[in-house]
Amino acid sequence: METDEELRREFVLEAEAHLAAMEEALLKLEKHSADEEAVRVILRGAHSIKGTAGFFSMEALVRVAHSLESFLGAIRERHTIVTSAMMDVLLDVLDALHKLLQSPAEIALTPDIEVLLKRLQEQLEEKPSLTSGYPGVVEEEKEEVGEGLSLLSNADEYVRVNKRILNDLLALTGEMVLRRNQLLRLSQQRHTTPQLEAVSNGIDELTTQLQKKVLQTRMQPMGGILNKFPRIVRDLSRKLGKEVSLHLAGLEVELDRSMIEALMDPMNHLIRNALDHGIEEPSMRRKLKKSSQASLAIRAYHESERVVIEVSDDGRGISLERIKETAVQKGFATEKELERLSPGQLLRFVLHPTFSTAQTVTDLSGRGVGLDVVKANIEKIGGKIEIESHEGQGTTFRLVLPLTLAIISAFIVLSQGQTFAIPQANVRELVLLLPDSGRDKRLEKVNGKPVLRLRGQCMPLLYLRELLGEANAGEIGSADEYVRILVVKAGAQVYALAVDSVYDTEEVLVKPVPEVMKSRKIYSGLTVLGDGNVAMILDAEGLCLEAGLALGEKKLVTAEAFAPERAAQEETYLLLFQCSGPEWLAADLSFVARIEEISRGQLQEVGGKQYALLQGETLRVFQPEEYLPFASNELAQEKLYVIVTKKLHAKVGFLASVIHDAIRLPLRLDEHGVQGNGIIGSAHVDGRIVTVLDLHSLVMYAAPEYNEKIGLSGALFGSQQNQKTRILLAEDSPVFARLVQNCLTSAGYTVQIAENGKKAWTYLQEKHFDVLVSDMEMPGLSGLELIAFLRKQEKIKDMPAIALTSLAGEEYRTRALQAGFDRYLVKLDRKELLETLQELRLESAREVQDGSEA
Repeated sequence: METDEELRREFVLEAEAHLAAMEEALLKLEKHSADEEAVRVILRGAHSIKGTAGFFSMEALVRVAHSLESFLGAIRERHTIVTSAMMDVLLDVLDALHKLLQSPAEIALTPDIEVLLKRLQEQLEEKPSLTSGYPGVVEEEKEEVGEGLSLLSNADEYVRVNKRILNDLLALTGEMVLRRNQLLRLSQQRHTTPQLEAVSNGIDELTTQLQKKVLQTRMQPMGGILNKFPRIVRDLSRKLGKEVSLHLAGLEVELDRSMIEALMDPMNHLIRNALDHGIEEPSMRRKLKKSSQASLAIRAYHESERVVIEVSDDGRGISLERIKETAVQKGFATEKELERLSPGQLLRFVLHPTFSTAQTVTDLSGRGVGLDVVKANIEKIGGKIEIESHEGQGTTFRLVLPLTLAIISAFIVLSQGQTFAIPQANVRELVLLLPDSGRDKRLEKVNGKPVLRLRGQCMPLLYLRELLGEANAGEIGSADEYVRILVVKAGAQVYALAVDSVYDTEEVLVKPVPEVMKSRKIYSGLTVLGDGNVAMILDAEGLCLEAGLALGEKKLVTAEAFAPERAAQEETYLLLFQCSGPEWLAADLSFVARIEEISRGQLQEVGGKQYALLQGETLRVFQPEEYLPFASNELAQEKLYVIVTKKLHAKVGFLASVIHDAIRLPLRLDEHGVQGNGIIGSAHVDGRIVTVLDLHSLVMYAAPEYNEKIGLSGALFGSQQNQKTRILLAEDSPVFARLVQNCLTSAGYTVQIAENGKKAWTYLQEKHFDVLVSDMEMPGLSGLELIAFLRKQEKIKDMPAIALTSLAGEEYRTRALQAGFDRYLVKLDRKELLETLQELRLESAREVQDGSEA
């Protein structure tokens, strides 16, 4: 039987939830006096608190709750407009209820309660104003996620668990993950019993599921912290005489509860900073031709395996000149040193202790004062802080946080005989440079610094052994050695990290860095691997800073800036794998989202179709060879792989028995080799014949119902008008050229492929085409140069043209449209391409008709 004290604690928790919902409802009521649902929420909360408080003889609490209930009832009956003065008193009443819950005996003896109740009665007796506007109105906007008012209606879905028990359960699960890894290592050794593999696979799957469930018990919606800020912003903006519009987004994003608790102080400081020194006074904003009502946005969203929280204002921004002056005055740097720093590097000065650009210090905050504490608190929970600011336009503080501090997925790498782990969330891709003469063209030096050339761009190249202090670390090695590189993202910085070896990914239990190693910023923790060895966890941003790279600036630039000559042929990034037969297959990696390892038990047949349950998602899966001209056998082994697709018109998975490698090479297709639906052609890779698949066509052939589902039918396919349309496709990647050709010919278009810009220009002089579809980067003559030539030719200057490129971003879109392309598309959304062609055809027809009528 529960004791009175236990019941009392339960009541306090329940009452706090009521108060949170009541505060949000009051802020809604301030903006919309006729919001009956908000009034009901407040009345329901006050009535519930009053009733249970009476059971515990909490007389002061009962009296305040009763007065609040009576006040709101009177407002509802009279249809009274809620004024700002009323709202001040009502919010003070909620604060009093909160204090009474925490220490009822102490506060009940003070006269404050009597004063508060008198103020409440006075507001009720006063004739209410017909307007409720005042400086500092907070227009709060939220994404539709089932908002804070639903906290109580969903209360039965939550179970309160002692935090100590959760922490113990999480620690035990972490140790279980460690034991699982050790068992998997044993099962891979020789001379093991036949049953060991099956047992280890079972433990592997169960441990993974248990781990996810345990982590979910600690995950809480960000709304728990974000819903506190409307009140804070309202009170501070009124105190400062500023008008602020608050926008909240991402209330449903979940984060570890311990991290949510640790975020309150840093977030509070950033918001006070923005209100006090970031946002201008209304009169100043009007002088600057800005809206007198400033905008403050708090947004949470997922990015890879991390959560990002942005606090943005449209205020005055941070003055870079002021930063330079302060840096020189305080002796942080000389004027000459500052001239060499980028804007991103300059902004990071405000994170240093004692650094402030504020002209005056107030009791609320100072722009820059205390940001070093914010940075330290965020780093304690494994996060990073980034700053972006434009003077006169505003500032954004970006907090990048791990989902949890306990277990992460990491790549295990080797350097000079030492083992390290690097979080998978920081790794964008793996690059393997083969020991051939072409390797020298990928590894270069610019201004004495090593860089990696990758897909037409160059990025800084770091050697892990050099960062560890090894001698001769910058040497590439002999020509017959493989070079293994991880492309790493740290904040806005992308760089390449060369290591000696890369093992598979492993889920690792994160332990803190020992005191003796905390001075090395390249480490964020340590872990014990499945073989019992200790591995340091590398910090992606720490490595970046150790090498002297700026986190606030992207060091990813076009390769042409370093090497004017263009490559003879674009390289293709392929995934090599096998299914049930001996044939080696390949797929363009740009259409692969991820590869999941599963057991046969995760496959289920429903309605004659196969499905796999992956990370709580039901995914349709296929055996590719069932739709190819190969023998199809049953996949009998216990462990299988699912190649999960992306950028196709349907998200599906392909089953494979073996994943061989991910390679990048100039590909020459043999179109006279293996042919059939879903096949681009065959190629020679290291002396082996590999069949290159067209995943688009394969899905269309295997699951035609998806085409109807998203509208890939009817007008987009096979119309007589399509059959009359001739398209010139300029694309130097043979694989991608065939993918696009298959897409367009299946829709009824006639397609001519030009393998480079020069060939395309020759075709344009010799033949008639209705539309040009071109890559932007090609050898000899780029797509931008090709469209410039086309627009100068009288006979063809009005030809519709589409830029179809892998260069994503507003910068490239602007360049394409300014050069003369009518449309800019990123490779490859099949439906978008077909719809764009149809739009251009209709526009061209209308122009011809308008011209004839004129």
